[in-house]
Amino acid sequence: MAVGCGDVRVPETSPAVAPVLTEHRPSQALAATKSVGEDCTQAGASECTSGVCLHVRPQRESGYVCSQRCVSSAECPPQWRCSQIYPGPNNQMCVPPAS
Repeated sequence: MAVGCGDVRVPETSPAVAPVLTEHRPSQALAATKSVGEDCTQAGASECTSGVCLHVRPQRESGYVCSQRCVSSAECPPQWRCSQIYPGPNNQMCVPPAS
């Protein structure tokens, strides 16, 4: 305990340590074997036959699925939609439903 002014005692506290946020860094797959819709959390795009792994959930360490480029939703799995995921030409990907 630290002693303050007069008879008031102030407990010693250590500074709060905030957790360090880091990006998800997948390992490298030996071969691309996963299709659109399959989980690619472990090895990212390297395990998707399309070469595309999207992060579609808020958790950092989960919610990664193989996807593919598209022009219309007809090219995507049922219930998925073809969406532009960032500005520029040819940046549309198949995106799974929210639930």
